[in-house]
Amino acid sequence: MYPNNLKKARNIKDEHHPTDLFFEISHAASRRQQEGIRWRGRQPDAEREREEEEDYLLRAQQVHEDEEKAKAEIEKLITETFKKDLDTWREKRNKEAQRDRLSRAEVDDEVLRMVEKVHRAVGLGKRRMEDGTEEPHDEWRGRMVSLRRQIYRVWNENQGRICMGLPRYVEGYPVREGIKPPKFLPGRRQKLSGLGACLQCEVKGLGCSRSMLSGRVSGRDLQSKGCKRCEEEGERCIVEWELEDTEEEELQDKGKKESGQKDYTWDWVDGSSGPEPGSETESVAEAVEMWERRRRGAKLELVGGSMQWVEAGGFAPRKSEKA
Repeated sequence: MYPNNLKKARNIKDEHHPTDLFFEISHAASRRQQEGIRWRGRQPDAEREREEEEDYLLRAQQVHEDEEKAKAEIEKLITETFKKDLDTWREKRNKEAQRDRLSRAEVDDEVLRMVEKVHRAVGLGKRRMEDGTEEPHDEWRGRMVSLRRQIYRVWNENQGRICMGLPRYVEGYPVREGIKPPKFLPGRRQKLSGLGACLQCEVKGLGCSRSMLSGRVSGRDLQSKGCKRCEEEGERCIVEWELEDTEEEELQDKGKKESGQKDYTWDWVDGSSGPEPGSETESVAEAVEMWERRRRGAKLELVGGSMQWVEAGGFAPRKSEKA
């Protein structure tokens, strides 16, 4: 058995020549070297891939942070908008709750308190400065504008209740439309114009602007224009005009003229004998008669399906005569 194994070993030795073995070793070393080179070549690619992956993760994280920040800003904006709308609604509700809570008398008391406060502090007129000069107009005007705004605010908040406390119409005239907040102006020196009050103001028992001179208005201007109250109410002033006598009347009234007496008559302020524009009154005589009836206390009332003048004195019982 031994000789056969020896023979087999010889055959193996003959098959592997020393040159082939060296070639095998060189080839293996070369292949290992190439694999090392390839591995070293792949290492920068792996590093680059790793850096790219890290950069991608950083960008994704930054995008996520930006989205969270934008989301937080949107939520903050929504919260602020909601809070602002809520405050506006509450302010509106509070204003509505405060509206029409004071009557006309209470509003007048509040206005008087405001005026008294300003009057005690600095006064309503222009102050006298230390150097003896008058207070600048802009400073005084700013103080008056501030007071006027406060008065208007109280008035406007309670205007509904103020108007509801008055009738809508009195003898066919709108009353509520003429209700306005008070105005406070500095005291101005007024002079008598020498003209009498118009018939409307005389019947109403109110002062007439025709009888006083204010500012740069002259008596001639007042004579040709209506009073301020009639202009605001859209009425046409009825004023006294001096009669121009004819020759016969001059002879008859010679004694009266010598005594200084003059005759006057009621007529439109512009001297026109035509009817009042936009009125059912046909002549000044009818207008004068209407106002004279009001002076006596007569009122227009619905009687039998038509408007008729009714004098309250006609319904009063007669006084019993003592025997």
